[in-house]
Amino acid sequence: MASTRSGLERQVIVAKSGGDYTSIQAAVDYAASRASAARPWTVLVAPGVYNLTQTLQLRTHVRLVGSGRYATRLTAAISGQTRHAATAMVAGMNDASIASLSLENNSASGRHAIGIFNLGTSIEVRDIDLVVSADDPGSSADAYGILNDSSSSLIEDVTVRVTAKSTAYGIYNSSASNVGNTEQPTVMRHIDVDGQGARGYGLYLNLYSNDQVFNSKLQGNEEAMTILSSSGNARIYDTEIIGQQRSPAGTQCINTFDAGLLPVSC
Repeated sequence: MASTRSGLERQVIVAKSGGDYTSIQAAVDYAASRASAARPWTVLVAPGVYNLTQTLQLRTHVRLVGSGRYATRLTAAISGQTRHAATAMVAGMNDASIASLSLENNSASGRHAIGIFNLGTSIEVRDIDLVVSADDPGSSADAYGILNDSSSSLIEDVTVRVTAKSTAYGIYNSSASNVGNTEQPTVMRHIDVDGQGARGYGLYLNLYSNDQVFNSKLQGNEEAMTILSSSGNARIYDTEIIGQQRSPAGTQCINTFDAGLLPVSC
């Protein structure tokens, strides 16, 4: 049985008790079966700790909203041998969003651990605390906070902390988005990203990139910001860069600075 809001938007509630569902995935799937662009649904998650044993798949036209990043906490220990949705704690989908909660994916096994994985999707991620660790003692484990592959994401008011035995990526964007057959950048506002590992990267932009960063903080023990492609035109505004940075000609850094407030140029 679903709760109903006035107007065109509908909702269901996930709670330990007294809600419509106790399973977040079941609530998301129910909402998706009834949602449309004209009538999106919201899944509200009550305060509490919810452990995920498999990837949480977001759905089109469904918004997953917690009760605040300090109130609603999702935990997992999901990893795998390759980078794909099944290796991630959360998998995105077009016109989906996730907001107002914390995510913790702490893996002690597997080659890759990922917080949020987006493949060819347009998704919004807002007001999230995200922690990912990959500490498999038997492998060179890598970890990714948010991994965007050919995706156009809006990432706003998000804190990302990633640690790994091998390589840690706070936010990793690969290739430009072809969502809707147009080249769309990932836009990041008010993000605080830190990657710490044998090699740790804060923001890592791979291949063609027009991504944009505003009013943020980037740090990593290897490089705080890495932009590999010379064919893109990434733009970084009003952002603190703590650590080394690597960027090609064409990258625009406007009012970027280090921990001592000294200017940092791209």
